Amino acid sequence: MRTLAATATPWHDTKSSLRVVLRELSPLASTQGRTFRVRYAAAPESRAQVAALPLGSTMQLNLSRQPTGPAAAVLPVTALVKASGSAGVWVLDAKGSGPGGQRRCTEARCRHHRARHRTRARSRAGPRRKEQLMKRFNLSEWAVTHRPMVLFLIIVTLIVGGLAFTRLGRLEDPNFDVPQMTAIVVWPGATAQDVQDQVLNRIERRLQELDHFEYVRSFARQGYGGITLWMKGGSSKAELENAWYQVRKKIGDVRHEFPEGVRGPFFNDEYNDRYSVLYALSAPGLSMAELLNVTEDVKRRIQGVDGVAKVDVLGKQAERVFVEISTRRLAALGIPPTAVFDALARQNLVAPAGSADATHDRVQVRVDGGLRSAAEVANVTLEAGGQLLRLADIATVRTGYEDPPSLTIRHNGVPVLAIGVTMQANGNVLDFGRALEQRLAQVRQELPAGVEIQQYADQPRVVAESVWEFEHSFLEALAIVLAVSFLFLGWRTGIVVAASVPLVLALVAAVMYAAGWNLDRISLGALIIALGLLVDDAIIAVEMMVVKLEEGWDRLRAATYAYTTTAFPMLTGTLVTAAGFMPVGFAKSIAGQYAGGIFWVVGVALILSWVVAVVFTPYLAHLSPAARRHRPGGAAPRLGARHHCADLRHRRRRHAEGAAAVLPHRIAAGTAGGTAAARGRVLRRHRAPGEAARGAAGEGPGHRVLHRLHRRRYAALLSVDPAGTSQPGVRTVRRQDGGY
Repeated sequence: MRTLAATATPWHDTKSSLRVVLRELSPLASTQGRTFRVRYAAAPESRAQVAALPLGSTMQLNLSRQPTGPAAAVLPVTALVKASGSAGVWVLDAKGSGPGGQRRCTEARCRHHRARHRTRARSRAGPRRKEQLMKRFNLSEWAVTHRPMVLFLIIVTLIVGGLAFTRLGRLEDPNFDVPQMTAIVVWPGATAQDVQDQVLNRIERRLQELDHFEYVRSFARQGYGGITLWMKGGSSKAELENAWYQVRKKIGDVRHEFPEGVRGPFFNDEYNDRYSVLYALSAPGLSMAELLNVTEDVKRRIQGVDGVAKVDVLGKQAERVFVEISTRRLAALGIPPTAVFDALARQNLVAPAGSADATHDRVQVRVDGGLRSAAEVANVTLEAGGQLLRLADIATVRTGYEDPPSLTIRHNGVPVLAIGVTMQANGNVLDFGRALEQRLAQVRQELPAGVEIQQYADQPRVVAESVWEFEHSFLEALAIVLAVSFLFLGWRTGIVVAASVPLVLALVAAVMYAAGWNLDRISLGALIIALGLLVDDAIIAVEMMVVKLEEGWDRLRAATYAYTTTAFPMLTGTLVTAAGFMPVGFAKSIAGQYAGGIFWVVGVALILSWVVAVVFTPYLAHLSPAARRHRPGGAAPRLGARHHCADLRHRRRRHAEGAAAVLPHRIAAGTAGGTAAARGRVLRRHRAPGEAARGAAGEGPGHRVLHRLHRRRYAALLSVDPAGTSQPGVRTVRRQDGGY
């Protein structure tokens, strides 16, 4: 069997690739399908390598600089690599790919191949782990192969998300706990110094036994004083409730030490309660007492509405009984003013008087002289000069309201009484507002003539405006995404990307409803922030699929490739973006409680956008019309005819500098070369290193002279005879009617 020598000329950089089709090598190998043996030499003195190639096969020339080992198999597609050394000979690499995919060398005793495999395994260990991680379960492949299930999930997601969005709690501001408590004491007639020394200092000393507070501050005024306590940051609701209980208990332990006449302390730790709705009641023809009675009746009617937590009447003035005594008359009767005070104190007394034992029970007896009306006050008796006098004989007794009033509410310049309504936690303020309006519509029909109810604080309206602002921003963002996608990515990609936005928002609404989150200023702002980030992953995934479809890949393969190559980077970028809001979400302060929802809502939205991009987006892209394949020439047709021509000119210039254009190689050796020349198949001229570049008239206009630098870089290819010795061959390429 005669050995044939095969040569190929590299015309790109050493890391480029060149495809060479083996055709008729010689009359000895002219039958299609016939297997012949080709001998390759790694260096002039090296050992010959032998491999079997079927006639008509394709050789993939991978022009790298790695040395090769002995050939081991019949390779449908072989890779030739450049050997080390200055000889510049191209030899056979044992690695190949065929219908079964890449195969490793099976030579167990091949030390060279084992070392090379270990080196490559180390270099590819990192990327391979990521690929294996993504290939364990390809979500995009599953979505494309299980289209009915994915369609069912999309429908369920939209329905559940829509229902969850309508049932989400809606508030103006998020719920947060104010770690503050105030205790007020009242001591009529006492100076500020007396209040501080005899009341507040005793309370402060007892509160020092508690260690959960950041600071304690007190203030003293004429006749009253107070203490403000502030808990340490990061306290939970349960910790706050326990701390306030301890404060009440400690202050209760020192109440017996307060001077006589001290009232209180009065505690206030309900700073979290906010009135959702405020109503003003006015009646020009009614007194304040009559208006108060009407207001109390309206309060009872409102308390029956679902979702009401608390109803307060604001602006009411305490009713008082005024005793006006003339000092002249007291002096004429010889009654000192203290006698009047003592008589009222003795009469207005409730004290235990003992008990009476019955057969099975013990009955408590008490003396009740409490004054409950102005008439009872007027009938109080006192002694003057041995005579009993009624208080009404020496004084004027009347009822009225405290003057000056402690609190007055005016609406449109008219004194009114206000009703504040607090909604239950995690309620829907829009539904709550509608329920209140329905109840008040019934109450207005039953009010006395002249009484009017006006609403001057409407949180449901504010929340409705905020929700509409979000919906308006959502529609604007969707329109912008559609416009940009249609303009730069095409209508198919634009529709797929736009469809991913409502899917993500539906999933976010379902998660928010399950977690008990509300729609408020913070969560709506977070959703508006996330709208610009929700489409990133979808654009990346669908664009990768479109690119692969344009390259001729099928839909399943394109979806699988998009997930394998982009899923992990997209997930990493999503987590990094969400981590930017982490300081707000984990802040141990009131600001963290108030604005912490930004991190949670944005983080959930971004993660769910990744899920939609790898599961739902491939399915939606699979339903779109097939992408047209690009014409040959890579990206040049997309750049227009002008850029296409410039690209072709650039390629011709590079090819002229490096080597001649790609030609079908006519390979010959020995007498085969003469036979090929006799047939008119003149091979490419390839000069040996150092040979002077010259042009011959007979070479034809198609000849391209190699630059001296490229001749040094791309060494001459040597033909190999059966004996294994290399001899340089001089071959010439001429242009003919049929080509070169």
